[in-house]
Amino acid sequence: MPIDISTPKDLRIRRKSIGYCAICAVSMVTDPAVFRLATAENVEAHLSQLQPGTWQALQFERVLWTPGFAVARTIVVGVERFLTDIGKSLGNHWYMAPLDLLDQLIVAQQMTLKARLWTHQELVARLRNHANEEADRFAKGVF
Repeated sequence: MPIDISTPKDLRIRRKSIGYCAICAVSMVTDPAVFRLATAENVEAHLSQLQPGTWQALQFERVLWTPGFAVARTIVVGVERFLTDIGKSLGNHWYMAPLDLLDQLIVAQQMTLKARLWTHQELVARLRNHANEEADRFAKGVF
């Protein structure tokens, strides 16, 4: 099921300044089991960066946020290595595997690193909460 990545501009700016980085699984609309795994700090521009490589329409299948680029990249490299070892690689970072397997591999890598992951909806709620707390502190005169 495709994921809606729409985020208000103020939250995108906040997300970027804090340093969150996404793990993205982008698939072709016609075949969600064929996906490309990548990291992206600017997830809104990610589809347009990938689109010139294929004529088929692309969509986000998974978007998970990490505390930073290093964590996201380590998870992606570990998952890619496993998928390549079991023969699921199609080349150029494209893979053909069930998305349930992808979820399990990401969780395994996350547990190895003892890192936090957030879904897109959880991150938006987290950023909104931070913004509201900051506004409350500002209203109280605490900077």
